[in-house]
Amino acid sequence: MAKDCSKYLFKGKLYGKGRLVEAVVTDYILAHKNITYSELTQIFLADIQQVTKLKVASFDVVRETSEISENQSRHYFSDEIQLADTKKIRINRGWDKDNIVPFIKKTEELGYKIKKMED
Repeated sequence: MAKDCSKYLFKGKLYGKGRLVEAVVTDYILAHKNITYSELTQIFLADIQQVTKLKVASFDVVRETSEISENQSRHYFSDEIQLADTKKIRINRGWDKDNIVPFIKKTEELGYKIKKMED
């Protein structure tokens, strides 16, 4: 089976799946400067990332940096973002053609426009 290398257009830039999630979540945080970790995880629920046919995922869309084990670290982008409650988070980079669909659906509910580009 060929790897899905789809690109997505968000705010005039093309992204792969993981970088798209990073861009959207970062944009959301910047637009909601007073957001806390608890509030953010209610917006981007963990089960969004876990919808996949390829594997059983056990990671969140975002996770508090202090809760990421050394073994799990590779599943998250290295950049940390500090939230209003001073908690630092990292964004999950493990996205495939199945679990990106509910993430994009959620972003549309939040008012974001994302377009999948044809290969």
